[in-house]
Amino acid sequence: MDFSRENEGDLGGQKRQGQTSIIINLARKPRQLNFPLRKAGGARMAFIMIKHIVMFKLKEKAEGRDKAENIQLLKAMLDALPARIKEIKFFEVGINFLQASIAYDLVLISEFESLEALQSYQKHPEHLKVFDFVVKTCESRIVVDYVL
Repeated sequence: MDFSRENEGDLGGQKRQGQTSIIINLARKPRQLNFPLRKAGGARMAFIMIKHIVMFKLKEKAEGRDKAENIQLLKAMLDALPARIKEIKFFEVGINFLQASIAYDLVLISEFESLEALQSYQKHPEHLKVFDFVVKTCESRIVVDYVL
C-alpha cells in the first residue's frame, strides 16, 4: 500500500479548506480520500484510523470439537488479544445468534492507528496462535479493511 499526501489545495477541481487528501494505492487502484484536519500543538494533522473487520464461518466439526465449542473457544482467544497486543485501539467480538444459510458465525471488529499498526498486529505471536486455530477450524472467512 502506497501513501502519498497532498495538503490543502486543489482536490479534483475543488478547494476544500480544513481538509487533507491522502491518496492510497490499494491493489494498484489509487483512491483519493479526504480527511478533516485537526490542530495538534499548532500543526495541522490528518488523523487516520484503520478499521479491520473479519467474519468467520466455522466447520461443523474440527480439532475434536463441534462448531459451538469452537465458536466459544475462538471468541475467548480473540477476546484475550487486546491485553496482549498494544497496537489494538478498539476490539469487539460477537457471536451470531440468528441462524441463516448466508450467516457467518462470529465477527471481529477492530481499529488500529495506522497500516503499520495493523501489520504489526497481524505478525504478533499471539495473533499467529489464533490464526493457526482459525485455519484449522474455519470453513471460510471474509475480511474488510478500510480507512475511517
